[in-house]
Amino acid sequence: MKRDLPTPEQILEELSGKVAAHIEHSAPEAFDNALDELLRYHEFLLSLNARPHIVGESFNFAQVQGREFLPPHVRWIRTYRRLFERAAERIPTESHFLRVLSSVPLRLLESPATAELPQDIIEWIIRTGPVMMHQIEAWVTRRTTVEVPKGGSAVPRLALAGADEKSYANVLPEIIGSWERLLQLAPYAYHWRDSLVHSQDKGWAAFAASWPYLWQHLSSTAYCLAVAVWNEDETGAKYFREALVRWPDTLGHREQDHFLRWNNLVFPHVVRLGFPSAVNAVANLRFENAPPPTAEALSDAAIRAAHQDVLLLTSALLLFWTMERKQASDIGGKTARALLLREGRDQLRPAENHLNFRKVLLELFRLWMPGQDQSDRSYDSALDRLVESLDDMTERRVVPGRVYTPSTLNGCDDLMSAFAALLTSALLHAGDENVEGALRELAAGDERLPGGDASLRGILQKLDLLDNALDHSADEIIRVQTTLTDGAGLADSKDRLASVIKLARQVIEEERQKHLDERPVDPKRIERIRASIETALLAKPAQLWFFRNVDIRVTQNETGELIEVQLAVSKRQIVAPPMETPWPGLEGWAASECKVRVAYQAWQSFLRRPRKGVNVSGSVGDEAFWRAISPIVEQIQDSPVLVVADADADTLLRLVHRNSSNLRIEHMQGFELPGSYIAHVEKVAVYGAGSKELGRLLFSSSALRQIDHGCIGEQHVTVDFDLVEGSEGRLRVGFRQMEHWSTAPIFELHDTDHRNVNDKRL
Repeated sequence: MKRDLPTPEQILEELSGKVAAHIEHSAPEAFDNALDELLRYHEFLLSLNARPHIVGESFNFAQVQGREFLPPHVRWIRTYRRLFERAAERIPTESHFLRVLSSVPLRLLESPATAELPQDIIEWIIRTGPVMMHQIEAWVTRRTTVEVPKGGSAVPRLALAGADEKSYANVLPEIIGSWERLLQLAPYAYHWRDSLVHSQDKGWAAFAASWPYLWQHLSSTAYCLAVAVWNEDETGAKYFREALVRWPDTLGHREQDHFLRWNNLVFPHVVRLGFPSAVNAVANLRFENAPPPTAEALSDAAIRAAHQDVLLLTSALLLFWTMERKQASDIGGKTARALLLREGRDQLRPAENHLNFRKVLLELFRLWMPGQDQSDRSYDSALDRLVESLDDMTERRVVPGRVYTPSTLNGCDDLMSAFAALLTSALLHAGDENVEGALRELAAGDERLPGGDASLRGILQKLDLLDNALDHSADEIIRVQTTLTDGAGLADSKDRLASVIKLARQVIEEERQKHLDERPVDPKRIERIRASIETALLAKPAQLWFFRNVDIRVTQNETGELIEVQLAVSKRQIVAPPMETPWPGLEGWAASECKVRVAYQAWQSFLRRPRKGVNVSGSVGDEAFWRAISPIVEQIQDSPVLVVADADADTLLRLVHRNSSNLRIEHMQGFELPGSYIAHVEKVAVYGAGSKELGRLLFSSSALRQIDHGCIGEQHVTVDFDLVEGSEGRLRVGFRQMEHWSTAPIFELHDTDHRNVNDKRL
């Protein structure tokens, strides 16, 4: 009987089963050999599926998703989950298993071909660290007890029993060591040093290629810390907090003398650029007359700035848990404070004992600066996903039997109450830090910011959210202040922070107004507006209100009446780049407004033409009226149109809706004038667009035969911008227009009560 060959998943499961069995039998030597066999086969699968991509990028068939819900390489990684679970149970008796398993991602990635693996596969291998931490924390949670102080009642503090706590404290340093060695592998796996020997360009390319690896490790370190804090594991939280604080130093990337005055404004989007472009992108961040940064110095600035972002976001998230009372203890707030003070970074130098308000505020402003790239691949999106993933393990306190929506945060904006708490706590020790000067210096040079003026607008929007959070979460903010300030408090912190927010808004708006005053309007935008208007006006044939199939002629002479149209437009829209949310439809709107003006001018010219007064009995809602005007309609012959006053329009609408008469009533396509066209009654197009004084006008829609547009200088349309006040201004559009009319009669219909009405000319 023919048997099917085993799948890679089945072989991996069989190999992992052997590893698990040796854990159960406490056989370290056999365990090591079985794990080596499992890892070798996993490496073989990765290398076997590696193929050169058609565009030269890394590609692996293990990424291809078939009928299964997950691609193969993800299922292979999940094989290790049950091994981590079994090894965690052996922490008190044989910690060797967990120590060895903690090096699984390191051993999978230490191959010389690591740099050739696709980014997605590398990220999932690094994620085995958080997977392992979940299993360790599950063990910690099962082994914890409630502490009862001597002479007191039980308190909501979880702690391991003595022997378990000692075993756990012994194994954690080796787990952290394996995790940090995985980080130190990056420079070697991506050949940083070897590439720098050849050229700065190659050195920068090697760093850029390793950025996804570094970001995944950094965000996973923050995730492991969040897992420990959520499970109220103070020992694990302490170790991973220190690992997160010293992360750049662990990388072995010594702090460089990069000659960047604004090194905190280096964002990871520079790694997508070639080295010359990256140097140009940070040119505005250098000290005056400073040399350009090297590839190593620029990569150092990007690494440390991103690390600062992750520290701040992680701190805010952990503090948010305390504010929302998601945990029994205040471990979240205490860990947040230790992170912000960088406790554990340098054992030779004591950490600061209080928050620096100016530093925290400027770090927040960096987070709130949207870049030019707003796609899912942007750094802003990566930070939002980090917040979402860190909070994904949590849930609010619930009452059994009730239905609750998930409490997971969606991004950085959901942490505004925590940001407000950080700032109010930092205000306690805020001295003469010249916050206004720092804000003005930052806002004065928007060319330094990742999104230019859009970054300043982003800060202003976030300040509004911060102000709102300050009002709605005041009680929670005051409650956690003592945790962040080591027991101290500040009675007027809310009012002081509100004053700082007001000052920041004022400073930023003042600097933005200076920028606006200095910048000329964008001639390219003005030309696009002008060209759009000209194209719309010279398009033929034209439909101008009640007149159809109007021929448009272009003349090279200055013929026709000079028409000027003024359109209210903010200057912020027509500088380059725009200083408010871009209005992509500005050109189309301006063209539409000018087209309306052409129709209005033609209508005014029409109203000055002679008309014949005709007395007609009955209302437009009566069948007798339409029978009476039938002979007059025949005189028009070509496409008759009836324009009536609003009161008549209401009467006619009731007739049209009831449709109980013997009149022929139709709704024709292509005659719709917004808010005006009613219907075709007896083949007459009826519009409700006339005033009571104007009366009822019956004429041909072909009465306007042609419009000539003459020249203004060398153009048929001119556009200029006039500043009115502040940022408000107007576009001044000029064009020439001359109408040509047919000899078709124009009838003005009156009720029979109007006697002796002569022909009129208005």
